[in-house]
Amino acid sequence: MIESRFGRIVGLSSAGAHGPMQFMPSTFASYGAGGDILSPHDSIMAAGRYLAANGFAQDPDHALFRYNHSTCTWGR
Repeated sequence: MIESRFGRIVGLSSAGAHGPMQFMPSTFASYGAGGDILSPHDSIMAAGRYLAANGFAQDPDHALFRYNHSTCTWGR
């Protein structure tokens, strides 16, 4: 939401990520299940698969950090 305004900002990030969930194309290829990187539904589902694969159920903080290497602690 912050980086892409949920897909309303079109184009690549400075790192090459794009779509509403700001996926790198190679990561989306692994977790997107053949979907469209620009589709909110497909991107949200891919994010869920990515987080699950990175241990969200056991360690949500670690999985979220793997998704977005941020040290932001707002909201806590």
